[in-house]
Amino acid sequence: MLGQLLKGAVMVAAVENARRAARRAMVLAIALVFFLIATGFLLAASWQALAAATSSLTATLIVGGANLAFALVLVVIANAGGRQSNIGKRLAETAERDLSAFHESLKGVSPLLPIVGAVAIGYLLTGKRR
Repeated sequence: MLGQLLKGAVMVAAVENARRAARRAMVLAIALVFFLIATGFLLAASWQALAAATSSLTATLIVGGANLAFALVLVVIANAGGRQSNIGKRLAETAERDLSAFHESLKGVSPLLPIVGAVAIGYLLTGKRR
């Protein structure tokens, strides 16, 4: 019984975490759209400023090269983050193993033990105080 209560509590926490993650992902997606629009305007403005100072071909080469360098930096950062996902997988496996071990340890416990404990605590807490 206690194992089922713990399992239920874990499931409720998981559902709440999933809701929070979905809300966060939605807000981040909207922020990404506005970020991309702003980036487009900044690129156009930088190209126009460079074209006014130099030729349009030079401005195009400079803006294109800067975008390429930025994209390569992002690819390197994305590939470096792959090691962290392995750590997350190991932590999840460890948590599952610990939860199943805890659940196995509760198999020998009488289902009446939590009820007796709750009654005893209730009796102690509601006793007359002088």
